[in-house]
Formats: sequence, C-alpha cells, structure tokens
Amino acid sequence: MSCLRVFVIGLVLGACAPPARSQPDTAITYLGRTADLVAFATVERITETGGALAGDVTVQLRLTQVIKGQPSSLTVLASIAVQSTGGCGSGGGGGGGAPCIWIAPAMVGKTGIWFLKSGASGYQIIPRRGRVPYYNFDNLFLPLTGPDTAAAPVVLNAAAVDDALLAYQVRWFQSLADPDYRAVDEMFFSSFYLGNSEGPTQQQVLTAIAPLIGSSSPWQHAAGLVVALRVDSADAMTQVVNELSVLRSNPRFPEIVFAIGHYPVTGTKAPRWIAPLRQLLALHADIPGMDAAAAGALYRIGTTDTLPMVAELLESKDPAAQKIAATTLALRYGRAGEYDVELWKDWWSQNRAKLGFPAQ
Repeated sequence: MSCLRVFVIGLVLGACAPPARSQPDTAITYLGRTADLVAFATVERITETGGALAGDVTVQLRLTQVIKGQPSSLTVLASIAVQSTGGCGSGGGGGGGAPCIWIAPAMVGKTGIWFLKSGASGYQIIPRRGRVPYYNFDNLFLPLTGPDTAAAPVVLNAAAVDDALLAYQVRWFQSLADPDYRAVDEMFFSSFYLGNSEGPTQQQVLTAIAPLIGSSSPWQHAAGLVVALRVDSADAMTQVVNELSVLRSNPRFPEIVFAIGHYPVTGTKAPRWIAPLRQLLALHADIPGMDAAAAGALYRIGTTDTLPMVAELLESKDPAAQKIAATTLALRYGRAGEYDVELWKDWWSQNRAKLGFPAQ
C-alpha cells in the first residue's frame, strides 16, 4: 500500500491509504435503482459484433433468481458498447473513446448479480464500475454464487432490494482473499456512497457491514470499521479508540487513520464524535498521522467545544497536526493567512478564559 499525500484544508496530511474515491454511480443501491432488471445469472455465451475496433459485446445470461424486474424469459441477452480487445491501445478514460473489455473464455459459466437497463434494442449492461478505461468481467457484474434453488423469479420490493444488494456486496467482499489492492478497495468502499439521493442511508450501511465489524478476520474487521467511519458513525470511532492497541498492528490500520481524517464525509457535524476524539487525544498515542487525522476531523466538526482539543494539537509532535490546528483557529477567527503555530499558542493562552475554557 502506497502513502498518499492527503490535502486537508490546504495542508498536507501524511497518511497511508488507498484512494477509494467514492463515485455516486458505483453505489450499489444506485445501480439497483437505475436498473430495470437485477438478477443472479450465469453467463452462457459471449458474442462480439461490429467492427474490429468498436463493437458490442453481447452476453447471454441464464437467470437463476430475479431480485428486481419482470423478464419475459429466464434467458436474456445483454450488451455493452466497448472497444474490442484488439483495439485496447487507445481510447477510454479521458480520451473520450469507448472503454475496452477483456473477453475471456473463463467468463462463461460465471455466476453473479447483473444490473440491466431496458432499451429499444434489448437489455444494456450497467457496469458495476463506471467511467473506467477498461472493463473486465468483475467490473460488469458482481461475481457471486447465486441461490441453490432452481430458476425462480423472486421480485423484492424497493427497500428490500437496497438491503439485499448491500448484503450481497458484503458477501462478495468476504468471499475474496485478503483484498489489499486498490481496485477492489475502491469498488467496495464506493458501493456505500452516501452523497447521492440514490445512495443508501447510514443505517442501511451499518446494518450491511455488521458481519465485517464482527468478523474475527483482522482485514475484514478493519474494512468494516473504515466503511463505518466513512458514513460518519460515532460508534465506530469509539470502537477504534477502544481497540487502538490491537488495531494499530492491523495492515489496514492506515486506512482507518485516513478515514478519521476525512470525517465528517457527509458534512454532518455530529457532537457524538467529540467524545471519542477527546478520548483518542488523551491516549497520547504515538501513531504516525493520527494527530493530523484528528486535527482534520476537528476542523470539519468546527464547533466551539472542540477548541481545547484543537489547541492541544498545537503542541503535537506532528508538524502537520500543528499546522492544521493553527489553520483551524486562523480561519475560525478571521485571520486567514496567519498560520504561525507559536502565534496561536499565545493566542489560546490569552483567550481561553474569555471563550469559556478556564485553565485546568
């Protein structure tokens, strides 16, 4: 895992974490609500039509369980416009061309959840991961073993579809070997994106990831906490603080630090976050990036009762945490540009009582 330089209010927060940038069109509830047909299906056949450089890939699917929609047959054809495998040297991404797709014979026989949109010429595949220059089979659908029952439509209501898809997303994640590469993490975390009207609610996410947080597998447990932090769960923050001595040796701990530094993602300034942050700072844990992450969270919360903790971080051993704390005070008190740490230490000692925080 490489270290990223994460910019927090214009300052560098040195924390190691994958990018995991959330995209609204990859929230699995968005996919489910956008699709006209959502179903477990097995790939029976793949055909490619059109020219050598730009054609349609058509997939013949045998439906084994319908989650949403009313197909006229349990065998459907679905297509996606792509660059052929012979033309994958250019196009896609920012170039404006259609994406490439890797067509492998091994895709035949694969089972998973497909998201399909009805069109004049039949079903179109809604990729599980949008706006990428290359599609492989796990970009196109959620690879997952389907129900053991015979082909039988079972159409769920809208709320049940959301909950089922979130649970299936977690089930897919648990089926993987330790997924320590960025593509999987980004796809998984962005599936729980809250910043879109078609995304899940916080409670839906927390219910879905409960098996991860409760898992005895360290990487699954840490991933569950990351998701919970990314949906602004104060309970997850409290759990991180309580488990800090164990979590800090977890290979995914840098992702947790990263998530703390980006609270609150949804912009909610929840007072419940203040107590666990205060408890975290009281531990004086010598963890790289943690003070800077806490400073970033305090900046975003921005309430008056966070000021003593912000001032405490002026004394941090981490220069990034000091600078974030100084910037927080400068922006709050109308002195933008005055980011000198020593200046704000003096200011705090002179003004804390006036602000209602007597010396301890």
